Amino acid sequence: MVRRLTALFAIVAAVSVLLLAVGVVSFAGLTRQSTAEAQLSEDLSEVASLLDSDSQTPRRAGRLRSLGGIDSFDLVVVDGGGQVTLLIGQQNELRVPALDTNQIEALQNEGFVSLDPDMITDRGEPLEADVAGLQSVTVLSESVPNGDVAVFGVSDAELLSPQLFGWFVFSFLAAVSLAALIGWLMAKRIAEPILRIEQATADIAAGQFNNKLELSGPPELVSLGGSVNQMTDRLQQSKEADRQFLLSVSHDLKTPLTVVKGYAEALSSGADVDRVEIGNKIGAHSQRLEAMVTDILDLAKLGSNRFQFNPAHYDIAAQIRDLNDGWQLLAAEKDLVLVVDAPQSYSIEADPIRVAQVLDNLIGNALKFARNQIRIAVTSTGSVVEVRVEDDGPGIRPENVSKVFDSYYSLSADGDSVNGGSGLGLAVSKQLAVKMSGSLEVASTTTSGSTMLLTLQMV
Repeated sequence: MVRRLTALFAIVAAVSVLLLAVGVVSFAGLTRQSTAEAQLSEDLSEVASLLDSDSQTPRRAGRLRSLGGIDSFDLVVVDGGGQVTLLIGQQNELRVPALDTNQIEALQNEGFVSLDPDMITDRGEPLEADVAGLQSVTVLSESVPNGDVAVFGVSDAELLSPQLFGWFVFSFLAAVSLAALIGWLMAKRIAEPILRIEQATADIAAGQFNNKLELSGPPELVSLGGSVNQMTDRLQQSKEADRQFLLSVSHDLKTPLTVVKGYAEALSSGADVDRVEIGNKIGAHSQRLEAMVTDILDLAKLGSNRFQFNPAHYDIAAQIRDLNDGWQLLAAEKDLVLVVDAPQSYSIEADPIRVAQVLDNLIGNALKFARNQIRIAVTSTGSVVEVRVEDDGPGIRPENVSKVFDSYYSLSADGDSVNGGSGLGLAVSKQLAVKMSGSLEVASTTTSGSTMLLTLQMV
């Protein structure tokens, strides 16, 4: 990864420099004509200055040809009509179109005059140059005939000079090298945390949850490492919860199965026993097993979103009054008083069978903990109907309240220690309430019993 990121940075830098070079060359191509004319004017001015200061100008003109960036130059005479002739050499060697009035005035004012090289011939051949021009010269010599003396020069417009090309090569290599170095440093800073995170996730996939990440680097990767650590902790907790759940369910299944097995052995041995009583006990434990298996299946369906609901529009207060007869029998078996306070009607849109399942679980939980009395009250707050199931049991310790709805968690009758039950009823009830756009919460103290609060939307 480090090598790939380093190469990526180098490639990006190289492409950027090349694009910059293409832009500069393109711009130079658009401006090279004007740039070449300006450079020729400057060079001819320097030559003219040298000629003006030298009284032996005609004889030393050949020596000056090597000065500046001019490809070649000659001394010419411009007469009053604008005709241009060579000062030295045969006049027909150089043919320059006659200057117009503006060009003559510019030349007389010691200015530079740009010429069209396509209109000039040298020794009968077209002039091979990109730019040409004249620069006036004042020569103090009697040998010079009457007229304006000027320097005629030509040059080529270079698209990219050797010096500029060298700088481009140097800049390209420097930029790529610097980008590679920066890319290597950044790649190490980015890649190392990513590789450690990759190793941590591989350990998690292998079932190892002890690899805690302590990362340094970009804040985003540090945050990602923290998220991976949180995921590891939750997976570890989930794995432990599954283990506890299996132990709890195994315990709860084993107890009634053991009882059923014992009674079956007693019947098969021909022992003198009350067969009706044994049949009733076997039936009761079988119902317990059936209820537990049903809860397990419901919990699995709720977790996979495959649970089917059949909502209907009905009065939950009337439903509670109808269920009250069966609850009274259960309360009477334990010498408990069950009070139902549901005088008004509250219409809801929910699955009546699943609501009854939740209510049965709440009553069954209250019967387990209540000492003398259980109270069911139905009220409303805004658009929500509230069903409270209160008992006068020992309550639940604050540190255990958050665990009440865990699928593997169950308290003993004293509200303190775990009794090894699976706790499936409340776990299923919680999820059923949520799936029906409601909620199920618990409020409890260690002195005044517990209150389960079921809320559902009214219509």
